[in-house]
Amino acid sequence: MACTGYAVEHHLWFNCGDKVARDNSFIHCATLVSLAKAADLMKPPPSPNGLPQQEVQMTNGDHVMNGHIKSEIPDDQQEWLNWKVAEERKRTLYAIFILSSMLVSAYNHAPALTNSEIESDLPCDEEFWAAENANSFYAMGGSASADCTKTTFKAALSELLQASNRPQYQQGQTQSFGNGHNAQDLPQNLLKPSAFGCLILINALHNYIWETRQRHTNKAWTNEDTEKMHHHIEPAFESLAVSMATKP
Repeated sequence: MACTGYAVEHHLWFNCGDKVARDNSFIHCATLVSLAKAADLMKPPPSPNGLPQQEVQMTNGDHVMNGHIKSEIPDDQQEWLNWKVAEERKRTLYAIFILSSMLVSAYNHAPALTNSEIESDLPCDEEFWAAENANSFYAMGGSASADCTKTTFKAALSELLQASNRPQYQQGQTQSFGNGHNAQDLPQNLLKPSAFGCLILINALHNYIWETRQRHTNKAWTNEDTEKMHHHIEPAFESLAVSMATKP
């Protein structure tokens, strides 16, 4: 780090002013989005039993011989493999979504993958995804337990954005932004995303803020607009904090 007077130069800052880095980042993210679309990751995943057999084979190399799944694979093992592939496809899409969202936070650039394009459910709790085999998966309740708190990305985001309409937040509208509530003091909500789901929704809220700002391109963004955004978005983050507080 070099300091000259009050100027500080540090090569670890975000490259927000580097147009080449910004454009290259967008190109790479756009390429990932194109690959995701080509693999049909943008669509809601098919039911586990409807997955192509080839994809299931790829996850189960120990049981594949000459391109065919060995017939002795138990039904419960096969069901777990099918579920795992569906969850894997979903998580791959959301990993790309998070990378796309970093264009917004790092470069103030339009995301390569917008909130409105996501049609999938949020990922399951990490304990189910981390199961190393079918026995561990079914010991936790299997797909029925993994899906018991299932919700779509759009429904979860809508739930967060409607938090400001709840009575407890409307009563506190006169408070200045930043004087938020403690997570334990906020009422419980029905939204229970996984740890990965919480990260996804944080990025989705940042995308929402950016998209809202872009709709004001033909007029100046005023202090009043900022206050309105604060009152609308702060309850969304606080509601998400309640969900995050329940995660290990």
